[in-house]
Amino acid sequence: MSTIWHPPLLNEDPVIVKEEPDDDHHQPPAVNVEPPADDDGEDEKSEDLAGKMSTIWRPDLDRLRASVAEMEGSESEEEKKDVTKKGVKRKRAPPTKGPCEHGVKWRSHCKVCSACPHGKSRYRCKECGGASICEHGRQRSKCKECGGSGICEHGRVRSRCKECGGASICEHGRERSYCKECGGSQICEHGPL
Repeated sequence: MSTIWHPPLLNEDPVIVKEEPDDDHHQPPAVNVEPPADDDGEDEKSEDLAGKMSTIWRPDLDRLRASVAEMEGSESEEEKKDVTKKGVKRKRAPPTKGPCEHGVKWRSHCKVCSACPHGKSRYRCKECGGASICEHGRQRSKCKECGGSGICEHGRVRSRCKECGGASICEHGRERSYCKECGGSQICEHGPL
C-alpha cells in the first residue's frame, strides 16, 4: 500500500475569501497580498496567517497560452523537418465547379474523364473494382443478396413490382411501355409483335 504525500497547506481547511463581482471579466481582481514575514518574526499579522491561505492563486493564462503556443510551434517545425526527409506531400488537383475539359457539366458523367482502361465507366467496371460493383460481381443496386436499392421487399425489380406500385406499372396493372390504353412507347402502330 502506498501513501500519497500532500503538502501541509492542503491538509488544513482552506480560508474562503469572497470577492466582489466586477464588470471587467478579463482581468482578475486586485488582491492585497501581505509581504512575507521577516526572519526575526516581528510581523504579528504574518504570524496569525501562517499556515492559512489568505489569497486565491490564479494562473497567468496569457503567459501559459504563449508558452504552449511556443511549444507547439517548435514541435510543428520538427515535424516539418521530418516530413521533408520522408518525402513530398502528394499534390491534388483543385476542386472543379464548372464543366470538364470535354464540355460535360458534371465531370463524373463525362465518358472520357470517368472512363477506365477497359472502355467502361470506372465505377461500373469489375476489373477496376468499381464502387458500384458488389462482392458478388453484380451491380450493387440490382443485387438481391446485397439487398440493393433497386430490389423491393418481394425480391423483384422495384420499378416493375405491382405490389409495390412501381413506376413502370400503369394504372391498368400492366407494364407502362406495353400498355395500349396508356399509349405505351413499345406499342407499334401495326399492333403487338
